[in-house]
Amino acid sequence: MLAFCAPHAGRHRGAGLLDAIVALTLLAFGVLGLALVLTRLQADARTTLARGTAIGLIADMGERMHVNRGAALQGAYALHWGQHTVATACDTQACNAQAWAQTDLYQWLSDVRTQLPGGDAAIFVSDWDSTHFGIAIAWHANEASQADTDPATYKAPFGIDARLPQRNGLACPVHAVCHLAYVTP
Repeated sequence: MLAFCAPHAGRHRGAGLLDAIVALTLLAFGVLGLALVLTRLQADARTTLARGTAIGLIADMGERMHVNRGAALQGAYALHWGQHTVATACDTQACNAQAWAQTDLYQWLSDVRTQLPGGDAAIFVSDWDSTHFGIAIAWHANEASQADTDPATYKAPFGIDARLPQRNGLACPVHAVCHLAYVTP
């Protein structure tokens, strides 16, 4: 029996193994890339959920101020970053408009801090019209890198814009994402 052998068969030994290693390496990079994309999508989903929650909370405070318009126009709903409010017993006893405003602020600020990670809020009278109020909500940024929370790039399109004079000196807290809306009670 004659056996035919390729003249250079010895040089190609292990080529299949090398091809498999290259293929596995490429597959590993693909899976790593997919994992990074999924991580980014999850962070974006959390940010979107937080922004939606903030919008709902701003609408809630706007309605509370509308119901208690007299106290709102007298400044009873003013709130600064980090300010703590005191609970009143307006749900069990008769209260005046100012006390209702304090009850609203206490309940609402409790919701902000419960529903958003590191949630905080500020409410102020706008500079251009004393019947308009700015309601700003801040929460901890959950972004992948510090560059994502840079005010010049990430927060500016969505939150408190330094170019607007009507923000009444308000600035978003450091390392937070903010949402600002104006309401008329």
